Amino acid sequence: SSQRAANVGKLWLLHHKSVTSMSSISIPPCNNSASSPKMVVTLDSVAATLEKDLEDERRERREQVAFLNRICAKERELLVGRAESFQRQFAEAKELWDRERALLQDRIHVSETAIAASNRFSLERAEEKEVSLQRQISDLRQSEQSLEVQVQKEQSLREDETKRWSPTITELHSKLAELRTELEMSKKESAAKIQELTGELQSCQAQRDNAAGAFKEVLSKQAACEAEAVAIIRQEAAEQRALLLSE
Repeated sequence: SSQRAANVGKLWLLHHKSVTSMSSISIPPCNNSASSPKMVVTLDSVAATLEKDLEDERRERREQVAFLNRICAKERELLVGRAESFQRQFAEAKELWDRERALLQDRIHVSETAIAASNRFSLERAEEKEVSLQRQISDLRQSEQSLEVQVQKEQSLREDETKRWSPTITELHSKLAELRTELEMSKKESAAKIQELTGELQSCQAQRDNAAGAFKEVLSKQAACEAEAVAIIRQEAAEQRALLLSE
């Protein structure tokens, strides 16, 4: 389409040039009769040139029309080919769409049947669960009633037992209070005795420490005496040895 527009533009320019060239030709005015042969010659030459230009223009127009016809034919063939290819593509796409539509309809039918079957199965399962739950609820209610009866019986038994054991419980509480008081008194006495014994223990420990110190002093004195005795004995032995050697 762009090439066609360019060709049309070229033709318009050629036509405009030819028109301007024809308008630029000026015919001189006839002043007198002496110049009539020259004017006839010029008119004939102008007519010949105009006819030649017209022939050339016609030939160019015919060539341009033929060229445009060829271009139009080619473009028509191209458009017809494109239309045929588009029609073929449309037919193929329609055929493909029909096949896919049929396939999707089959899948939808299969899925609908499967969903219906699953819904029926789930509905049956739900009904069975509902029946089992109702049975369990009834069993639970019966067990609850039996438990309430047992609880009432146990409460009555406990009330009877509390009524029967209430005097003994009061006696036991009084005895327990007495025993607690005795325990507190014994704790106090034992604490006093523990304090006395701890004091005696501390005094005994002090006496033991004093005795140990005295014993240590005695041992040290005894060791000193023994050392002095040993020194005296050694000295006497040395003197006796010296006397024996001198004799």
